[in-house]
Amino acid sequence: MKYSVFHYGKPSCAVTHTLPHILYQRSKDLTTTPCIYVDGKPVLSWAEYADAAFGIALGLRARGIQPGQRVAMLCENSVDWAKVQLGIYAAGMISVPILPSSSDNMIERIIKLAEPQALLVDAAQMPRIIAMREKGVTSAMLFTLNGSQPGVQGLADLYQKPIDAQMQQLLSEINEKTPCLISYTSGSTGDPKGVFKNHLITTVNHGPCDANGQLVPAQPEQMAGIILSLNHGMGQGLFYRALAQGYSIGLTERPEPEIRLAHLAAMAPTIIWVVPRVIKRLVAEFDEQHPEWLQEWEAQYAAGKRRGSAEMESLRQRMQAAFGERLLQIHSSGSQTPPALFRRCTEIGLELWEFYGVTETGIVSEGSPSGVPGMTGMAVPGIELRFEEDGELWVRGPGVSLGYYQNEAATNEMIDADGWCKTGDFVVLKPEGLHIAGRKKDIFNTSEGSNIY
Repeated sequence: MKYSVFHYGKPSCAVTHTLPHILYQRSKDLTTTPCIYVDGKPVLSWAEYADAAFGIALGLRARGIQPGQRVAMLCENSVDWAKVQLGIYAAGMISVPILPSSSDNMIERIIKLAEPQALLVDAAQMPRIIAMREKGVTSAMLFTLNGSQPGVQGLADLYQKPIDAQMQQLLSEINEKTPCLISYTSGSTGDPKGVFKNHLITTVNHGPCDANGQLVPAQPEQMAGIILSLNHGMGQGLFYRALAQGYSIGLTERPEPEIRLAHLAAMAPTIIWVVPRVIKRLVAEFDEQHPEWLQEWEAQYAAGKRRGSAEMESLRQRMQAAFGERLLQIHSSGSQTPPALFRRCTEIGLELWEFYGVTETGIVSEGSPSGVPGMTGMAVPGIELRFEEDGELWVRGPGVSLGYYQNEAATNEMIDADGWCKTGDFVVLKPEGLHIAGRKKDIFNTSEGSNIY
């Protein structure tokens, strides 16, 4: 089969960094600067975040869990999620995030495949896991998050106060090749597949290093608003980017379908990462509250007013106020943003960047503020693109996963012997960047991570 290959520079991360290394360094640089906010209120400084994460790492080690073993989380977005995820990473263990919206059958299948040594579970979700334990699905140690459960220890019981020497010792035992994450997806039939990643894969496409391989200066004045589930690759992507670049992190402890404009305004983010259905829903809510705004936009657009004009600038400021005053960029991924919605945002000067990537590849292209719907920009540094004769895109580079956890057959089907990962997407390379033309197979993703064919 004929194909074309394109290579894009060097990856941005030229030296060894993991997210725990980055968190540790940020805690030294930013100390009491707020790191994590909930509904607009600061709840953890950078130093407090590092203390909590490394304290959880020590607690997991003290319970006899070994580096390389799995620790699963069944937890909605929360401060506890953030503490535990970095704690698992700092301990040299492998995190297995599970969407709370998953069915009991899906959760049981993931637990059986991953065989976690510990399960850290939202108090609201704990009855489901206790019922599974009684059925013999798992014998993993249980810890309660975001509340309490009679007879089950909580995060405070797990935590052990770390000293600096212990933090540095933990960091000395992990590097960019240390496995750290299994993200489970599945088809409508068969077992879920766990996309297996190491620390390099979680950081390489998130810009943690400059051209000399040094950690980029922190930017705590930027606020990353986390709307999507942190148990999903897209939500995690912005979370990891915020850590790597030293952004403040804004959370709301609500499931994504319940998030409304008022919750976003309380976060006051400068950047959010969404899927099109989310921004569509939020803009529809804005339209209901401000029907005159859309009428004015349509009139100004028909009159030839475009981005940069005083009229469009006035419209931008009024919409921006509803999103918390500071919103500068919307990063969208998962599918193409409806062109009419895309045009509305870009023409008022609210940048909407469409990213592209699949769970197995990480970020492939980062979009641009060019205002072209469906254009996802040029490939990130360090990546190679291979266009098959039929138009399918294959990807090779440091962001490609290690394959599927304990599933050699599925790994070999997805990633060939030379490291090329098949995306299953038809993609066209144009002078201004990549355009997604469609799926090779008719498939869509449900909210729990299943693929429907």
